[in-house]
Amino acid sequence: LLLLLLLLLQFSTYVPTDGCLAARSLKALKKATGLAFPIFWGVGLTRDSWGILPRGVRLNTVVGAPLPPPPLPPGGTSALSASELSGVVDAAHSAFLAATQKLYDEHKAKYAPGRMQDMRMLA
Repeated sequence: LLLLLLLLLQFSTYVPTDGCLAARSLKALKKATGLAFPIFWGVGLTRDSWGILPRGVRLNTVVGAPLPPPPLPPGGTSALSASELSGVVDAAHSAFLAATQKLYDEHKAKYAPGRMQDMRMLA
């Protein structure tokens, strides 16, 4: 999990060569604690310094039109049976997935021109 977090947050990692002091130290630490500790670094609070903050990467955000809330009876969700509530949730989820796919299709050429594959919805 920590390795995945490090990959997503754009840190640099150090992989020591076998037999060096760092590798032996990490192996001893793993044996003592049962945990593997990666050596990583990012940027600090000042310019051109190192620290534990992730490096900045460009992030594009696209905001679509607001989705209307599903219609509910005057009593709210407590007035619905379990099957009716499930139907309302499924309809709202389907509307969200369709709007997300539409938004992706409208902006994929601009923000992901070299994409390897298109977005797939796993619902």
